[in-house]
Order: sequence, then C-alpha cells, then structure tokens
Amino acid sequence: MAKAKSLRCRPGDLARVIESIYPALVGRIVFVEAWGAHDRWNVTLLGEPFFGFALVTGSPILGNKTMFYDSSLMPLRGDTPDMSTQKPEAIHG
Repeated sequence: MAKAKSLRCRPGDLARVIESIYPALVGRIVFVEAWGAHDRWNVTLLGEPFFGFALVTGSPILGNKTMFYDSSLMPLRGDTPDMSTQKPEAIHG
C-alpha cells in the first residue's frame, strides 16, 4: 500500500472522478470504500451503473462497483489543500 500521507482519498470519502479510461465516468461521484488490489481504491459509483470491462479477465461488466487510482479521484471533503487554491464558481452574499 502507498503511504497514507501521499494518498488524497480516505475510506468513507465522497470523491469526483477526474480521470478514467471510460470518458463517461469523468465527473461522476463515488463513495470511497477501501484500499484494494492493484494499488487502487475500491469505490461505489453513485447513481446509474456503468458498462465496462473487468480489469483482470476483460469480461464485460455492468454495475456500480469499480476501482480507481488515487490520482484519478478528487476528494470532496472540503479540507484538501487543492480546495484553497480553486476559484469559487460564484460568490453569493
């Protein structure tokens, strides 16, 4: 497992997919479950299931469970350093 300090996500986080071999998954929100095999997070996609191919077997799959590299996910906790450097979309007040 990679060092915890170098990982952006933590178990229990919600995260946005920022990179995927499946373009339809970019922008989707996931629930980060646990660090899994192949140095990836086990996640559950929120909303509609996706169609893809299994990593090991290459078999077609349809479901909400998948895996992502830590670098492919942006946590939505609100306490990440990246959040302080992003410009707000709008200021209301």
